[in-house]
Amino acid sequence: MMNHLPLKMYAAGNELWRFDAATGQSSQIIAAGADSPFKIGNGDWDISADGRHIVYFNSRDHNIWLATLPEEC
Repeated sequence: MMNHLPLKMYAAGNELWRFDAATGQSSQIIAAGADSPFKIGNGDWDISADGRHIVYFNSRDHNIWLATLPEEC
């Protein structure tokens, strides 16, 4: 499994997707939206080694955020 952020220029927020290379299946983990706090700035983000958390620079409030990701299905 791997997580990825699709590049959507000028979007109100970012999306985070999980992709399973073995099956070709992908699922959205975090949805974009104007009311969503998930807006990564400067491309600064990383997934923890265990895949359970994402840390990112939030372009809305200029703080570092940590979010817990859902467990794999």
